[in-house]
Amino acid sequence: MRMLGANWEVLSATPEDERGVVLKNLDRAHQYTKRLGMTQEQILDAVSTSTQLLQESSAESLRREEHLRLLNPSLEAGAGHEFDTRASPLPGSLIPYVSDLVEIRRLREVRALTGFTRIAPPSPEDDGEQSRVARLSRTDLGWLPAVEVRGEGIYLELNKARIADWQRDNQEKLGAMMQSLQHHYERVWRDTGKETPPPKRPINPRYLLVHTLAHALIRQLSLDCGYSSASLRERLYVESGNYEMAGLLIYTGSSDADGTLGGLSRQAEPTRFQEFFVDAIHSLAWCSNDPLCIHGEASSEPLNRAACHSCALVAETSCETFNQLLDRSVLVGTPDDRSLGFFARSLRCA
Repeated sequence: MRMLGANWEVLSATPEDERGVVLKNLDRAHQYTKRLGMTQEQILDAVSTSTQLLQESSAESLRREEHLRLLNPSLEAGAGHEFDTRASPLPGSLIPYVSDLVEIRRLREVRALTGFTRIAPPSPEDDGEQSRVARLSRTDLGWLPAVEVRGEGIYLELNKARIADWQRDNQEKLGAMMQSLQHHYERVWRDTGKETPPPKRPINPRYLLVHTLAHALIRQLSLDCGYSSASLRERLYVESGNYEMAGLLIYTGSSDADGTLGGLSRQAEPTRFQEFFVDAIHSLAWCSNDPLCIHGEASSEPLNRAACHSCALVAETSCETFNQLLDRSVLVGTPDDRSLGFFARSLRCA
């Protein structure tokens, strides 16, 4: 509906039974049927569908729709789209760990500024009445300042069956780790003086696994490809239950030319992907702050365990959760128990 420009708002705000008359008048002036190659009935159907999707959409449903599109590169994206993907074959040695690899040759992201904070940075729980984020205007203006970012990226999905086996084999240890993180989260929330229960956070082994892996890959890509880590961003697709997700998207996060010439998406080629992926995992096996770091004693963030600036943290603008909920021990294990790590077997074979 981008081709309709400002008239999209006119049509979407018009009652459905009156849109036909409004579209005829707009078509005389702008020739939408000729430019779009669609009949007026098709345009009206598209407007009706898009309006309904916007009314029913939520952050959760949007992420699921993105996930389906990423796992099905052959799906048509529609006319005038800016999203081009290609499925990439997996290196044989990584098939036990990774189930899907997708080269994102072209994508577009729209970022809107909704508010701001001073002194203390925002956090994912800044939502609702007690939010620390100040609005940009005292009254609702009906619009927000935004910028379009075009770039490329890599999407990979971890083997969900192997994740289930890993969680089952380490159920007791992982359960104790998650309980400890939940306790720290609730304590920090109480220390702020808030009496309401803290918002739910994804404190579970699957999320920590995917999130920490995303940081390891961002750090390794910045070394291998020459990107600054601040020009790369993550988007996590993690969910359990009826709809399962265990994927991550790493894409260019800059409005300039940094990373838009194929350097990032080209890393999805099998040989290159295997090389930088294995290097990223091996880089987490040891940290210059060990043994304090691996035991969770070097982190300044209570929602992290084995993660510090020397091994797992990235620019906060690159991370969805501002460098929280990270633990490299779920990837590589600990010196006392390497089997705790999801990729422990690959480390022993190296």
